[in-house]
Amino acid sequence: MITKVLIETSVMSDEMNDEMNDEMNDEMNDEMSGMIGSDDVLCRFFSEHGWQMVSCQTGEIVFGLPDNPYNEFSIKHERESGKITVSVPMPITESQYTTTIADYPKARAFLKSHLENFIEQKKAETIL
Repeated sequence: MITKVLIETSVMSDEMNDEMNDEMNDEMNDEMSGMIGSDDVLCRFFSEHGWQMVSCQTGEIVFGLPDNPYNEFSIKHERESGKITVSVPMPITESQYTTTIADYPKARAFLKSHLENFIEQKKAETIL
C-alpha cells in the first residue's frame, strides 16, 4: 500500500515537472519569437544592405544574400540553455563564425557590427 502511494506521487511529480518545463520553454520561445519577429530595425538594416530574410521560424531568423547562399547571418534562441546563438559569415571564405551571447540586445549589436565589417571587407575586395 505504501509503495503504491509513493509510485503515484512520483508519477504525478514527474508529470508536473514536465508540464512546468514545457510552459517555461513555450514562454521563452514566445518571448524570443516576439523579439525577432517584431525587430523591424534589424530586418530593415539588413534589407538596406541587400540582404533578405531567408528563414523566420520560432526562435530563429536567418538573413542571406540572394547571389551567395554561403553567406548567412543568423540569430537563434537555444531552448536548452536559454542563450542566444549568432552566426556570421567570414569575409573572403565560405565559413561561418558562430558564438553564444547572453542577451538579445548584445546579439543584435553583434550581428549589425559584423554586417558592417562584412560590407567594408567586400568594398575593399572590389577596390583591389
